[in-house]
Amino acid sequence: MLSTQRSESMNNAYHDIMKATSSLVDCFTQLEKLIKTCREKELEEDHKCRQGRIHVDVRNCPILRQTSKLYRRTMYDKFYEAFKHGAFGLYIEKESICLMRTYVCWF
Repeated sequence: MLSTQRSESMNNAYHDIMKATSSLVDCFTQLEKLIKTCREKELEEDHKCRQGRIHVDVRNCPILRQTSKLYRRTMYDKFYEAFKHGAFGLYIEKESICLMRTYVCWF
């Protein structure tokens, strides 16, 4: 996750819990609750990762084996969905001009 993505994510979370009419004490109380919730989710994800390895559906695929070792479960699931659509899609070369090729893909 890029730092700008994290900043945008936290900014959205702040706007969801804080109101313009809130007092400073209320703002800090809500902020502490948000931080506590984020930490609990992170600890839960760490616990899930320590419980066992990620099951790889396609055994003879080195890239999926490697990503299952590098990524946490949530990120691996997102990667797998994108990989599945990209790798297992059907494509046909439509035209080839010099070094540029055009493909038609079906998923």
